[in-house]
Amino acid sequence: MRTAAFAIVMHAEHVFAWLTPGAQQGLLAGLVIASRCAGAAAHRAPRLAAVLIMAATVLVNLAPPNPYLAASLKVWEQGHFLNFNGLTRLVSVLWPFAALGYLIFLASRRSRETPG
Repeated sequence: MRTAAFAIVMHAEHVFAWLTPGAQQGLLAGLVIASRCAGAAAHRAPRLAAVLIMAATVLVNLAPPNPYLAASLKVWEQGHFLNFNGLTRLVSVLWPFAALGYLIFLASRRSRETPG
């Protein structure tokens, strides 16, 4: 979705500027991990999802700066989609915590449903 918005607002020839070698490696690693986790047992899925979300959050914070962001900031006009930009930044910061909270809720609900 972000790529499509970037193509509409900015120059279309730079739509896939985000697809750096690091992003390609990350996409490949994500596909491999997703294919291996697809057959996980239902009772282990929330725990596995929580571990993967935490690992992804750590890896994103350790990654070098993305040149895609620098390119978008060069052509960004002051006030251009200011509220939308703030909203996407807020969502990108908060979603891992919301997802972890939901996974904890699921795990606690399952532990109450299973006797013993």
